[in-house]
Amino acid sequence: MGQELGIGPKVGRMFLVDNLHLPLVAPESVAAVVTVFFIPSLTLWHAPLGHASSSWLQQLASRGLLGSVFTENFDCVSCQLGKQTTLPFNTSESTSTDIFNLIHSDV
Repeated sequence: MGQELGIGPKVGRMFLVDNLHLPLVAPESVAAVVTVFFIPSLTLWHAPLGHASSSWLQQLASRGLLGSVFTENFDCVSCQLGKQTTLPFNTSESTSTDIFNLIHSDV
């Protein structure tokens, strides 16, 4: 205990570690440590349940349907991008006389 196992930069809420030096331990004790320290969050359930809202996930968690979960607020980049809207094209004054004379594209 109290031994440095690796060094790495913090990326979001995690640390990126290239070389991790773990002591050799029996598989049973590794499973016990993982069981004790891994508490899934609502983020884990958000995408598999169709990007469900955090309030709906909190309801499921309060009913015990998601097991033991850490109920924290989270931001989903996919949901944020999906809610963005685009402005319509401006009305064009151009007209075309031949096929492919005028091409509209969204670049």
